[in-house]
Amino acid sequence: MSCTCSQEDYEGPWWGFPPLRNALIAGLLAGAAWGLYLAGVIPPTAETVLYGIAIPVGGWYWAREGLEELFR
Repeated sequence: MSCTCSQEDYEGPWWGFPPLRNALIAGLLAGAAWGLYLAGVIPPTAETVLYGIAIPVGGWYWAREGLEELFR
């Protein structure tokens, strides 16, 4: 099981490259959580939940690749 998302094979726009897309989504989630918390819109628990969602979203491809290398 190897990662099919290599830069050499990808021919779409830069923002559509899956690892980069997920990292951008994670950054937006984390930034939104931080901003909404500072603005007093969400409680600390909701901020932590959004951070908890952002971490696996942003690291999905790298974590999967690392696990594949570990068990190869």
